[in-house]
Amino acid sequence: MTRAVSMTRYGGPDVLVCGRVASPSPGAGDIVIRTIAAAVNHTDLEIRAGNWPIRRAAPFPYVPGVEVLGEVEALGAAVNDLRPGQRVITMMQGLGGVRAERAGGYAERVVVPAETVACLPDRLDPLGFAAVGLAGVTAHAGLRRMGALGGKRILITGAAGASARRRSVSRGRWGLRSPPSSRARNRPTLPAASEPRR
Repeated sequence: MTRAVSMTRYGGPDVLVCGRVASPSPGAGDIVIRTIAAAVNHTDLEIRAGNWPIRRAAPFPYVPGVEVLGEVEALGAAVNDLRPGQRVITMMQGLGGVRAERAGGYAERVVVPAETVACLPDRLDPLGFAAVGLAGVTAHAGLRRMGALGGKRILITGAAGASARRRSVSRGRWGLRSPPSSRARNRPTLPAASEPRR
């Protein structure tokens, strides 16, 4: 058995309950990840509230969490490009979410197809990097869609939010010259990757 946060109905945060679930076993092309961190995403909140219903015949019990960062604990028989103890991250890929093809990241152990993970260098702070996750991917994709950015000025609105914060962190790397804007001037934000942690 392993611990997981699950829900048996839609509603507020009180529908989330920590309990024991069966330990997952990997299929041939899967890995078991021992969770270090699982970010809380907007998607998780909408699903929990029932605004984005789970699309399977029997939606509950449901383990939320569309992303997870952790260490490889076990390998399926066909997996030969990863090793136990290696740090990995994955997001979406039917992990939790409305498709709920497998239990989500709010569990001590999670099974995912090996091909859906990205390996992380040991030197990265896993908790800090988990905070980047899907928001970072969203910010990066948005900047890439804009094309060549060197010397351009853009306005990043809502800079207190996670995706905008990641865009703000990236603007120097992309050659952008404009500062972000936000109405939440006194809201605390996570330090940028290049800023010292306080």
